[in-house]
Amino acid sequence: MTHPAKLYMDRQRIVRTQNIDAAQAFLHGKGFELDVARRDLGSIDLCINCAVLPGLSVGYLQWGVPAINRSLTGLEDY
Repeated sequence: MTHPAKLYMDRQRIVRTQNIDAAQAFLHGKGFELDVARRDLGSIDLCINCAVLPGLSVGYLQWGVPAINRSLTGLEDY
C-alpha cells in the first residue's frame, strides 16, 4: 500500500493545481514566469504552501516536474 507524498506546511496552502495555464497565470500575477518542457506539461503538480510574515516568507514549493521559475521584477529575495 502506498501513501501519498507528505506536503509540508499544508495548513498554509496558497495554491495547488495540475493545470499548466492556471499555474502560469497564478505565478505571473505574483511577478514570476514559469517554464516547463513541452513533454512535462501534462504532469505538472504545482503546490505552494507559504507562511507570510512582515518582512519574511517561509514556504514550500513543489512542481512535480523539472521547471524554471524566474522573477519578472528583478527581485533578489531568498
